[in-house]
Amino acid sequence: MLRTTRALSWRFERPLDPDAPFKVVFSGERHFLAALPLTRAALADDGVALVQAPTESLAAAVADAQVVIPFMERLDAAILEAGTDVRLVVQFGVGLEGVDRDACRRLGIALSNCPARASGNAAATAEHAVFLALAMLRRGPEELAARFAAGVLGGLPLPRQLEGKRALVVGHGSVGAALAARLRGAWGVDVVVAHAHRAWRDGETDLEAVGGRAAVLGALPSCDVVFLACPLTASTRAFVDDEFCGRLKPGAVVVNVARGPVASRDAVLAALERDPALTYASDVGAGAASKPAEPWDPADALSRHPRTYFSPHVGGYTDVSYANTARLVADAVARVRDRRPPDVWLNGP
Repeated sequence: MLRTTRALSWRFERPLDPDAPFKVVFSGERHFLAALPLTRAALADDGVALVQAPTESLAAAVADAQVVIPFMERLDAAILEAGTDVRLVVQFGVGLEGVDRDACRRLGIALSNCPARASGNAAATAEHAVFLALAMLRRGPEELAARFAAGVLGGLPLPRQLEGKRALVVGHGSVGAALAARLRGAWGVDVVVAHAHRAWRDGETDLEAVGGRAAVLGALPSCDVVFLACPLTASTRAFVDDEFCGRLKPGAVVVNVARGPVASRDAVLAALERDPALTYASDVGAGAASKPAEPWDPADALSRHPRTYFSPHVGGYTDVSYANTARLVADAVARVRDRRPPDVWLNGP
């Protein structure tokens, strides 16, 4: 006997109640505050009720919502199940680590995000990565304030220039590709690109490339600057460990615009003590057993080290990228309100 599989029923296909507002829940209230007003302006529709829900009241707010923008909050199965008419979960950005994807599909909730290339997040983060590298090469966080206070111009050792350096970019997604293109084009850098966990496919890049952890470790001794732009996975968690740090070129600059746990806090701190010229800059904290990677602890010994610099996850947080992202979110909401799937449909058929 032939068996047939019933097509999954998607909630966005249901008719809407014409007398009820279309409710969009924007979760969280502390971080990346520009996102909410930009999203409100992009929606610009009297028929949409945009509600901001703090963490403690998120479940209650979702109960009668049609769309949830999780942002930095977790959306587990229990919250999703409580939202009996939730039709769309759309991330204001890329990362969906906190969303239960299986529950979304099981419940018929469309899942979407705003790809970094389309939103401009990749370009903004690549720009910030260059800023962090320049800050460390030019010895800004370490010396500028002290030299101004002492009334000294210039000084030794000489700041370094990015041009002519050899850089390794670990990760070749949207951010890594944007960063590699900028380094090679505008800055005259000798660029090596790397996949952290696999070999390269034929024709995947025209740059010098290495693939897999062993190959990355082999490339480290020749590189002046190392950029981390890879996703956080089981294979990249604590990728920057004692072995990695032991292969670094003396005086190297390490820049992390990936995720904090990609780098081990203890390994980086130990490496800074061994190499008096090594510097480390990160937009995303660090991986530590006793504290969260974000928001990172400003009192930590790694934060206070004179050759480190931490920015508060602002690589993709710019006027251009956030305005673009708000428009992408508003478009996804509009499509679902019209009973159509979002353009970026991550769990669709």
